[in-house]
Amino acid sequence: MRNAQFTCLFALAAPILAAITGCSTQAPFPPEPAITFVKIEPDTVRQYADSILISFRFTDGDGDIGGKRFIGDDTTNSYIYVTDNRPLAFGATTANGIATDLTPNSKKPSISGTMKVAMETPPILGFLVQSEPVSFDIVLYDRAGNKSNTITTTPVIIVP
Repeated sequence: MRNAQFTCLFALAAPILAAITGCSTQAPFPPEPAITFVKIEPDTVRQYADSILISFRFTDGDGDIGGKRFIGDDTTNSYIYVTDNRPLAFGATTANGIATDLTPNSKKPSISGTMKVAMETPPILGFLVQSEPVSFDIVLYDRAGNKSNTITTTPVIIVP
């Protein structure tokens, strides 16, 4: 009889607990964007001829990724910055892009998903080399100006 009462109590408590936790107003992610590297493809690219596709996952607690952001009286865009890591590139931003406005129309605008950045292959910078590895750092800014963590891709090989 005692096990039956416990089972019945648990069966009644579970939906109530689910309802209470489902009403939480706390975002499941922090307001700053966070990104994690997924993949870069292809493994080998021809300079001036091929494109590189970088995929990464993102989360943002207040869902303000993409579209216009305001800095004082100025407006600018939410950006994705891709930086070439080769020593001869001197930290040059290889590509940057504007993310589409991803903010959901809801009371809990937390978002997560996967972004893909397509870019042209940068040229070989070394002298008298037949191939050159390159990796990239990626940073994402939201409309509030919050900066994500920096991720680094695995290297791809650039060939002539």
